[in-house]
Amino acid sequence: MASTPNQSIGGPAAGPDANSTDAAGAEVTGSLKAAAATGSLTAAVTLSRVVPIVACLGVASFLVLVPMGYPLAAVWFCGGLGLGLVNMALVQRSAARFAASGNPVKRRFAVSALARLALITAIAVGLALALRPQGLAVFAGLAACQLVMIFIASVPLVRELRQSHIVEVPRDE
Repeated sequence: MASTPNQSIGGPAAGPDANSTDAAGAEVTGSLKAAAATGSLTAAVTLSRVVPIVACLGVASFLVLVPMGYPLAAVWFCGGLGLGLVNMALVQRSAARFAASGNPVKRRFAVSALARLALITAIAVGLALALRPQGLAVFAGLAACQLVMIFIASVPLVRELRQSHIVEVPRDE
């Protein structure tokens, strides 16, 4: 199934209608500002799914780490979650621009991805080194955000694989 800039793999096509619904049936109203920032309506919907989960992880980090005596580790964990969200928004914007361009240049896309990853890594390493040992929680936050994004991205893929019967997914019975 080929994707267009306004369509996600495994999801419905995101039309220009601002009051349409996504695959989960949730209303997409009010996400047009986020869509403009990230490049597509589907990107805004994906961010709207990830942000509440990441926010819960941030709150959980405070609930666990502050009573243990590591309040700064909780702050830097949340900073890592924030860096992960920024990375996700930049990836989606870059991919939407790449897909929307009439003649995409792979080298430009690769250089853009490398620059983005270098910037995120430099910020994370700088914080971790400057604020040792609790600054290392930035990496834990980045890793947690990446795991959430992988999970969110894999759910529609598994759903589509089950519907298309391309790969038999084992089910619990």
